Amino acid sequence: MPLDITQEKIEQFIAGQLGEEGETEFLKRIVSSNERSETERILAKVQMIQGDLNTRLRQGVEENYPRLLEQVSAIEHLDSAHTHFQHEMDSVTKKFDQIANEMQNKLNNVRSSVHAIANLTKMSRLLGDALRCQELVNLCNEEKDLLKKAEYATEFVSLIKSNDKLLKLKWLHESCLFKRELIVSKMRQELFEQLRSSLRSLNAGVVNSTMKAMQKLIGA
Repeated sequence: MPLDITQEKIEQFIAGQLGEEGETEFLKRIVSSNERSETERILAKVQMIQGDLNTRLRQGVEENYPRLLEQVSAIEHLDSAHTHFQHEMDSVTKKFDQIANEMQNKLNNVRSSVHAIANLTKMSRLLGDALRCQELVNLCNEEKDLLKKAEYATEFVSLIKSNDKLLKLKWLHESCLFKRELIVSKMRQELFEQLRSSLRSLNAGVVNSTMKAMQKLIGA
């Protein structure tokens, strides 16, 4: 008995449209065929469908081959562009890191220079004040005018108060700093004596200058 297997059924089987049960039933019907002619007929249909599929596949490939080539070329171009971009980004990153390191080194150098300049400024001020202290002590010893002498003594004491690091200079302390209290005390004594003398003689000019000198020494 000829099997009722149409070309449509075969195509549905090939396309997987029969479902699991349908495929099982379809294969059972083919296997149950006892007639050679029927088997040959089904095989001929399968071969015809296979040939048709191959033809359509070739046509599809031939029609889409140029587009496939374009897409492959585009993909290769994109891949090349990506590789080039990645290389450029790596180069930029490396250059950026190099610049960042150079800037950090320069910043560290600037900070070191600023720190060194600050220390040099402090040292310059310290040494300048130390030399000025020596100079003021010498001026106090040499000056005869008590008003000027009081000005020198006042400046001398003010320098020491404004820069306490002067007290740590051993050579300065040994040469003149130890005299600061003695200088101020001696100046006050000389001014009191001059004030008494000028008051006795009623010398208003000397009294006035002496009072000015004493005012300068008040905070010393």
